[in-house]
Amino acid sequence: MRTPIDVVLFTFNILTFDAYFKDLIHSVQGYDHVVRKVKILFYLEDSTIKVVEPKVDNSGIAQGCLIGRQRIKIPESGAFYDVIDFNIGENIVLFGRNFHITNCDTFTRNFLRRLGVRVAEPLSMPSDPYLELRNGTMKSKSDRDPSPRDDKFKKFIEYDKKILRFKGYWDENERQSVL
Repeated sequence: MRTPIDVVLFTFNILTFDAYFKDLIHSVQGYDHVVRKVKILFYLEDSTIKVVEPKVDNSGIAQGCLIGRQRIKIPESGAFYDVIDFNIGENIVLFGRNFHITNCDTFTRNFLRRLGVRVAEPLSMPSDPYLELRNGTMKSKSDRDPSPRDDKFKKFIEYDKKILRFKGYWDENERQSVL
């Protein structure tokens, strides 16, 4: 006889957690770290973990899959991470980086509750000083009045990230008849 948890295991195989880690930087004035937001995926079928960072335009940081899907050992004990090691408010150390879990999706919340794990309320993400500084400069640029000097860049901004494509063909028939 199947229990409700067995049915859930076959329906969805992934627990999803929102987390962040602080990446220290040294050469920028005004702040000493960047807050990087990630998704931690825990696959129930084989207890593997994957960490993905959503891409942010023009961040200057390599983003995407930070840790490929694999089983990871807990640094202190040497045992592998398991479902009960993940919860809101927990700090998880993966390959020397300290990830702080702030939230989880509805399926994950319900799954952990069915296992008897008490799931805390979502925590707020800390603010990122770099993004605050960057958004402040972008806002000040967008608030100013457009001048004639800015009109020459209007088309450049309008067609940014669009693909320019030409179709054509090379006709050698006329040239060969002349020779």
